[in-house]
Amino acid sequence: MESSKVFNITLSFTRRTAVLLLSLFFLCWHPGFIGSETLTLTTYYPAPYGGYVSILTTGRTLLARDTGTVGIGTNNPLNTVKLDINGNTRSTGQIQWGNSRGTLTTDQGGSMELGGTGTPYIDFSQNSWQDFSARIMLSQAGRLRVESDLEITRDLYVNGSIRGVCRRIPYSVGSTAFCPANHSVIGFQGDGVARVTGFLPRTWAAQQSQQGAGTVVILGEDWGGTMVCCRFN
Repeated sequence: MESSKVFNITLSFTRRTAVLLLSLFFLCWHPGFIGSETLTLTTYYPAPYGGYVSILTTGRTLLARDTGTVGIGTNNPLNTVKLDINGNTRSTGQIQWGNSRGTLTTDQGGSMELGGTGTPYIDFSQNSWQDFSARIMLSQAGRLRVESDLEITRDLYVNGSIRGVCRRIPYSVGSTAFCPANHSVIGFQGDGVARVTGFLPRTWAAQQSQQGAGTVVILGEDWGGTMVCCRFN
């Protein structure tokens, strides 16, 4: 006949010891079905300081919310900017600045678009103290305006009218007509009124004295009309 012996072991712990043992148990216990770890930190001032080898955020991320700067690729970001990047940047979407009025995009083979409710323009400067040396601007009338000398080393094709180069100035018998400054007379057209008396008027190439060179109108029907003054160098 088998005989069995029963041993009863009674362990007595204080509340403090029990809390420490339970804490140690949960720290050492790792279930096999959990393949990742989640760490939630709620911090208050002073916030902790540390470094991360790799960090992933899945929600809204706030960096330098109140003060300070964010540096990428540098351990000494500038204090005058919020984001200081040392190296190249890449974006698959649009880059916007200035309350979304300025947009830089690379769609359609690469392009740059300037728009908004104001007047878009691009400034080119050759020094740091001048506002701009040359400016390309879109006027309110939808015209592209260049505020500087335009030098073209290849052919220029214009499908439309070239405006602002020539002006028509009226002239009449008994008076002297002048072209605007820096303009020259390239032709004239009479009013067709036949005149048999009078004198030969002279249209002047610029605002100058009557001793200067001008264009003599020979035919009587051309003594009154308009002359074409153009600005060519």
